[in-house]
Amino acid sequence: MLATRLILVEGLFGMGKTTLTRHLGERIPNSRPWFELDEDHPIALRHDTDAPDYALCAPSRATVLTGAYSHIHGIYGNSEEADAVETLDPQVPTFPELLRDAGYQTGLVGKYHIRQNPRGFDYWCIHPGQGEYFDPTYIENGTQIQKQGYATDITTDLALDYLERRDHAKPFCLVYQFKAPHRPFTAASPPKPRTCASTSAWPATM
Repeated sequence: MLATRLILVEGLFGMGKTTLTRHLGERIPNSRPWFELDEDHPIALRHDTDAPDYALCAPSRATVLTGAYSHIHGIYGNSEEADAVETLDPQVPTFPELLRDAGYQTGLVGKYHIRQNPRGFDYWCIHPGQGEYFDPTYIENGTQIQKQGYATDITTDLALDYLERRDHAKPFCLVYQFKAPHRPFTAASPPKPRTCASTSAWPATM
């Protein structure tokens, strides 16, 4: 039994144990399960251990999508140089493609940072490249648009909008990925200074 609702939140980390579920994992060679369905809660996901395989976001993201390592999926770096663009191997299936083939609605919003268009998503709205924090440009199903505001808030709104307008009679998968915590680490507004009217005594061990 597959979950009817699957939401994956991803930031600046890689999943050390890869492949979506033991069911989908059978479709992707040279991979290991990184989470499985909880037998007591069939629509819940349980993470026992996570460890990053890569120090960069693009190869980590490609691994999450494919359940494979870089030598299989083809993404080794962030492809930020014009003469060093890497291609996510089109022969390696992604879990959104498998879910869509199984009848799921699939959506992706936020950070992507793989040079090719996302595969397996009915709807996608992503930052081009690294993306910007303020008044960022997005690419929505192939069309470039600009939105006003802060990237984290906009990506959250995109995710909520997707959840509202999807077909509620069908299972779905939503992947939403934030620009934060990627450089240059720009906050939405200047941090407010913290003040405290009282002081605390030093502990006896100091």
